[in-house]
Amino acid sequence: ISSGYQGTLGWGVATALGAKHALGDVPVVAISGDGGFMFNVQELSTAVRHRIPVVMIVFNDGAYGNVRNMQKTLHGNRLIGTDLANPDFVRLAESFGIAGRRATDPEGLRHALEQSLAENEPALIEVPVGDIKTAWGAAKTKAGVEARFHDLRHTACTRLLERGASLSVAAAIMGWSPSTTAKMVKRYGHIGNDVQRA
Repeated sequence: ISSGYQGTLGWGVATALGAKHALGDVPVVAISGDGGFMFNVQELSTAVRHRIPVVMIVFNDGAYGNVRNMQKTLHGNRLIGTDLANPDFVRLAESFGIAGRRATDPEGLRHALEQSLAENEPALIEVPVGDIKTAWGAAKTKAGVEARFHDLRHTACTRLLERGASLSVAAAIMGWSPSTTAKMVKRYGHIGNDVQRA
């Protein structure tokens, strides 16, 4: 399950707990950055109190990494408010009575994940990663990043429409003008509950 690139920091762990509760025996792993994880760190208590065996993987770069990369790319490397003062995540997990592990390479992560899933208890795996390069690939300029972001939103909205989402949702995400929305109504007129109202 993914919220996409919608700025939903803290969404991962809370959603994973709900998914695990709903899915029962299906293994559920929450993947978060350190910044997003700390938005809902209190959910470690929920996992313990309700014995929800989610494995939480926290990629720790000591920052709101996506925001920092955007500041580097879009704002001439003027960084503000992106560095974090994090706890020791392994000790944090242990303080809640949850198994805490640290993996420093892919093999270590594989082993820690296998061990955590086998225990069928709440668990946290910290993965220190240092500075992560931008997720925008070759888009190194402001115009390139904006174009890439538009492409990603357009692809996501097209997929939503193809799966029956309403046009008002897509229009809101894309910031479409009335004329663009009208074109999409013509193209996807048979899809979505509010197509006629759009």
